Amino acid sequence: MVGETRTYALHLEATGYLAALRARGCSPNTERVYAGRLALYLNYCHMRRLQWNAPGFTGLSLLQQWLVETPLPARTTLLTSHTVRCRSRGTANAVMTVVGELLRFGALHGWVSSQTTDLLAQPKLLRFTPPGYDVGERGQYRHIQAAAFRFKTVQAGYEDLSPAQIRYMIASLARARDRFLIALLARTGLRIGEALGPAPRRPASARLLTHRRLRD
Repeated sequence: MVGETRTYALHLEATGYLAALRARGCSPNTERVYAGRLALYLNYCHMRRLQWNAPGFTGLSLLQQWLVETPLPARTTLLTSHTVRCRSRGTANAVMTVVGELLRFGALHGWVSSQTTDLLAQPKLLRFTPPGYDVGERGQYRHIQAAAFRFKTVQAGYEDLSPAQIRYMIASLARARDRFLIALLARTGLRIGEALGPAPRRPASARLLTHRRLRD
């Protein structure tokens, strides 16, 4: 949920968007992260006196720059006063993605105008395509709609651990829960958010059948 700190009133539109994430089966960890990004956007609109459902092109552009230029509070008092931390461009892209999803969700419910959602994407020509991508007979699929408010970033490659490194990680952890999570991720390939999410509930018929077997 997202609420107003002064009145403790819920922000109905943002809370409704989080409820939609829950209905889609997203993990509680995803919902928690998205709630923080929504609160960051709504606080920004409050500081700049912008309407959250009509920020305009200038408002969204300034938000994008504000995310990477505004220093973050120090994590500990031990840090020196000249130590400055700012959000990375990748973090800013993640926040802008959630903002775009909120605005599109609002447009479906009549809270946001189509003029606002039209600002979120712009046409782009794919000069280079990934292997196996079908560009069409006349190359018509090279023209796509790309996010308008997104920094260019270089995605780091994936690095895997050897079985010996995984065993070393498990052996170096003191808590049984942490050792179990490392072993689970290594065996199944789950993401940490999926591993920490609630287990899916069995249908009532399956629970009833299990109870009958136990009783028998």
